[in-house]
Amino acid sequence: MFFNKLNFYLLIFLTLISTQSYALICSNYGDFKKYNGHYYTSTVKKLTFRDAKTFAQNSGGYLAIPNNQAENNFITSIIKGGQYAWIGVYDPNYTSNYCYDTAAGCVYDDSRFKTIKNTALTYKNWASSQPDNFVHSYDIVDGVEKVSPLGEHWVALASPSGKWADLGNHFD
Repeated sequence: MFFNKLNFYLLIFLTLISTQSYALICSNYGDFKKYNGHYYTSTVKKLTFRDAKTFAQNSGGYLAIPNNQAENNFITSIIKGGQYAWIGVYDPNYTSNYCYDTAAGCVYDDSRFKTIKNTALTYKNWASSQPDNFVHSYDIVDGVEKVSPLGEHWVALASPSGKWADLGNHFD
C-alpha cells in the first residue's frame, strides 16, 4: 500500500485569508508562503487529521484544498521530501467500503470524499491504488474492532510526488 508501514511526519497546511489578522505563535509554524492570494505554511508538530483541522481553524485558517495541479505542486513544494501533509479532503461519513488485506478485488472509489468546506472535489491527484479505505487484519481481532473509526477517511499529500492517499487509524 502507498503509505503503509512508512515512517512519516505529518504536517498541516493552512490557508490564511490575507485580509484578516490573527494572533499566531510563530514558533508553531514553518515559513509562510503566498500563492494565489492566500498564505500557506506547515506546523512543526505531528498532528492527527482532526487535531490538524482544529489547529488550522484556531489559527484563522483551514487545511489546504488543492484545486488544480499548479496549487497541488505549490503545496508539495512546501513539504520536505519524504514527508506527508494532511490536506482539506476527507470522508465525512466514514464510509465502510473497506479493502481488507486478506481479500482481493478492492474498489478504489473516491466519491465518498469531500473538502472540509463540504464541497465536491474539483481536482484529484490520487496515487496508484488509492483511495483504498484499507483495513489491516489486526485492526479487527476476533470480530472486535481495535480502532475507531475503522478504515481510512483522511487524505494526505506526499512529497516529492504530490500524490494523495487516504489514511486512517490502524492498530499498529
